[in-house]
Amino acid sequence: EAVADLTVTDYATMEVVATLFQETGTVEIPMVPGEYAVMMDAQEATTLCRSGRRQVLIAPGEQPELLGVEPMPSECNEGMASLAFELYGSGDYQTDLMQGNTAVWSETLPAGEHVLEGIAPGNYVLKVDHVCLETYEFVSLLDPLAPEVEVEYSGFVQANTDGGASLQATCPACLTGDGYGYTWLLDGEAVGADAPLEVQVEQVGTYPLQLLTHGLDCEVRIPFEITVGKYLTEVTSELNWLGIHNGMLGVELEREWKGAVLRAYDATGRLLLLEPLGDVLGENFIPMPNIRGWLTVELSDSDGNTARWAGVH
Repeated sequence: EAVADLTVTDYATMEVVATLFQETGTVEIPMVPGEYAVMMDAQEATTLCRSGRRQVLIAPGEQPELLGVEPMPSECNEGMASLAFELYGSGDYQTDLMQGNTAVWSETLPAGEHVLEGIAPGNYVLKVDHVCLETYEFVSLLDPLAPEVEVEYSGFVQANTDGGASLQATCPACLTGDGYGYTWLLDGEAVGADAPLEVQVEQVGTYPLQLLTHGLDCEVRIPFEITVGKYLTEVTSELNWLGIHNGMLGVELEREWKGAVLRAYDATGRLLLLEPLGDVLGENFIPMPNIRGWLTVELSDSDGNTARWAGVH
């Protein structure tokens, strides 16, 4: 009986994917769909029998597909959304839900119908990778009936000489009349309606405000803040930054800073830390937020002086 040595090479990568020695009869080799070259070296007793090379194409069965993508946003974007879809075909599917370059959810799924739940409202990309499929689909998990309303305002207002200021804001997309309208709230109290906001406050500070609409398919609540203060004077000669050590930023002050306040921001400008320090003098070490990356720290006092430090934490 003849015996043969078999070598199987993947045409796509030119890698040897299977090698069998001294085989007889019918030989079965499990392979994924693709194009292969099969080299056979056959012998019978001591006589060299017919050898050769064969090209083999293994066609796939059911082609994998991403089907039935069904976004299920929450009503008026007030709760968490869901996403239904079907993975058709055999095999495993690496499935990712992306927002920008970040995977907010990732898992290897079998074929079949799937539902993802507990997703924050927003726009996403559903990405699927399979040995025979690479595809993606843009998905909006935002309620199409929710209106697009924005508040236009300045987050910082220069205080008047008496310490007060006028807080102002507008809502260009807000509707009025025929049952439509909107209200401005300051500390939870109504201070204006159906017109641009303009309200007087008597002292410096940060004021919590809110826009509330009514009459639309979805009620809109937009919180925002306006800070009233004095423009700061940059001071560098009266202090020395000592850098960050063991998670604490050091600063040495040559004179007393009264009513000092320290703020820390990340690279996007997001406020991470607001720490009232009181009256400070000499060496001080302040714990920094537990983050990794670029950090900007601002130290200010009641006289309007400020100093800034920036670096990698």
